[in-house]
Amino acid sequence: MESWDKVESEIVEDEIISLARALITIPSYVEIKDGERRVAERLDAFFRDNGLIPEIREIESGVNIIVSLGGTDTGSPSLMFNGHLDTVPVDNMTISPFDAEIKEGKLYGRGSCDMKGGLACMAVALVALKRAKVKLKGRLVFTGVSTEEAGSWGTKEIIKSGPLSDCVIVGEPTNLEIVSASKGIILAIIDVMGKAAHGSSPELGINAIYKAIKLIRKVQNEFPKIFKKKKHPTLGSPSFNLGTIKGGERFNIVPDKCNLVFDRRMLPGETEKEIASEFQEIINSIKKEDTEFEASLQFILGLPPMDTPLDLPFIKFLDEAVNQVMGKTVYAGIAGSTDASLFSQHGIPSIVFGPGRLSMAHTANEHIEISQLKKAADTYALTALKFLS
Repeated sequence: MESWDKVESEIVEDEIISLARALITIPSYVEIKDGERRVAERLDAFFRDNGLIPEIREIESGVNIIVSLGGTDTGSPSLMFNGHLDTVPVDNMTISPFDAEIKEGKLYGRGSCDMKGGLACMAVALVALKRAKVKLKGRLVFTGVSTEEAGSWGTKEIIKSGPLSDCVIVGEPTNLEIVSASKGIILAIIDVMGKAAHGSSPELGINAIYKAIKLIRKVQNEFPKIFKKKKHPTLGSPSFNLGTIKGGERFNIVPDKCNLVFDRRMLPGETEKEIASEFQEIINSIKKEDTEFEASLQFILGLPPMDTPLDLPFIKFLDEAVNQVMGKTVYAGIAGSTDASLFSQHGIPSIVFGPGRLSMAHTANEHIEISQLKKAADTYALTALKFLS
């Protein structure tokens, strides 16, 4: 494409690095007052310096920043770049979280990988299309959203109030692989009940922790058998993790309650009802063996699974762009969930594609490989150019 040469010349690696570093220096985890707002304001300044007029939208969880380009032709396609402004906290970090240090080809700091590096790439890609004065028939939208790490409220607000688009690329770290499938999250909360008594007379009570141990062992034994029968071509089998266990008030009281929270990762095609039945059957089987066993089950759906068809036009153009920029395309699935699942749940086809290795997200020495930044920005811009021109 003749216009691609103009666009590519406007994507400068040093500018991407500079913007990413500026975003990393701003603490923006949920406990920091106005942290996400400051990130949005920094992006706002970058867009305005390049002749665009973003909107910083006040929402209940904080702010979203929205800016668009093109979209002059009625009925033409639209594409969204989506990324989150927040990070996780920094308590576990062994490096300085906000210095945005560059060392041995890597950019370090909280959010460098998840996902301020991706945000910078998407912002520069959109600006490059503006600078190159490319006429897009379709509309390109950038949404920087709040609290993805604490409930995805920013994207939920976009879905509720707009702007919406025909399809979405979420810029979370995928090591520049195209992720079209991801597992969903269900929290299974189980309260195992007992009977309180004095610690010196345990025979007068029913120890809820002891009863909970029976449940834990049963889940450990039975779920792997169930999971062997469930497979997805890129995601493999479902998984579960006992994340928290809380029981007892004092050492000298027989505990009358023990609370367990299981993180159950679900495959596309699995239903909440089906998974609830698996837990309930285990509870019922223990009740048959132990008449004193009593437990209640509650479910909380976190994020749904995603399985986007690969034959959609925007994925075809993304595939072409990745091949042109990097010489090959790799498709993958991820065990974690992203805001792409929310868009997909609401009928908006979505994929995840971004710089950085997911294994580095939230880590003590979080970093991103600088060599991936320009490749990501090039791919974003080229995909938009192919799909929207």
